[in-house]
Amino acid sequence: MLVGMSDHINGLHPVTFPAMVLFSIGIQNAMVSLTTSSLIKASQMTGVVNELGVDIAEIFHSEGEKRRLIQREALLRVIVMCSFLLGAMFSVAVFPTLHTKVFYFPAGIIAAVIVHDIIRF
Repeated sequence: MLVGMSDHINGLHPVTFPAMVLFSIGIQNAMVSLTTSSLIKASQMTGVVNELGVDIAEIFHSEGEKRRLIQREALLRVIVMCSFLLGAMFSVAVFPTLHTKVFYFPAGIIAAVIVHDIIRF
């Protein structure tokens, strides 16, 4: 939320904006790690692609329950990759219009996930 409001805050030190963005990325990475039991760290997309390749190879060489679990992990990795790419394309398309207000979208999604988890548990 602070990153989204940073356009309206006068006198920010030049390092403040990048620090807030990096802090937000760290929180997002931690949330993805916690919700996937450290299966995926969203900031490491090259690792996700590499692990997806390994999963695909293992799917062809496994059977039964092990195969089903690997397929589930591979699907999760594909969902993470697609979400990452769609979020990047969305932000590039919307940033010229909304500027830093575009950060309200991930903040809203994270808030909704937190509320969902609180209600669920």
